[in-house]
Amino acid sequence: MQPHVENPFYDFVGFFVHGPIPSSQPRYKNLPDKPIAILKPISNNVRQFRKEMKDALTGFPIFNKPYKGDVLISLEVGLTEQEYASRDIDNMMKTLLDALENIVYLDDKQVVVLRILKKVEPHNCWFMGIKFLSGKNDLWRYEPLYLDRRMGF
Repeated sequence: MQPHVENPFYDFVGFFVHGPIPSSQPRYKNLPDKPIAILKPISNNVRQFRKEMKDALTGFPIFNKPYKGDVLISLEVGLTEQEYASRDIDNMMKTLLDALENIVYLDDKQVVVLRILKKVEPHNCWFMGIKFLSGKNDLWRYEPLYLDRRMGF
């Protein structure tokens, strides 16, 4: 695997200009006149996002088949001021981690380090760094993505 030239710690670094990562927060609907609630199906936005991620990542040779070991994910999400105030980072992460299944890794249980930064940017965009861990890596210190500069604009 070739390290990324701008940040050689990571095996892959991607920059995405996209609408905000949609939320896959479970949503329940109460049934009228019954004391139960049912889980609503996955939204079309989440389905579309998963497809776009698959299409974007499967073109890279590093993702020819899912990695079977532990994985570190670092994500820096840039949101417009309006989106920043209304978006929950944990719900966006759930969508992204699910979208990476069977592309980057087999199951999101393989993600053992997860670093997330949400910040205000002029456009909705995000960086994602992926590090495939071999068991020998010292994770007491790992490289951030791009904290010292604005994101791509």
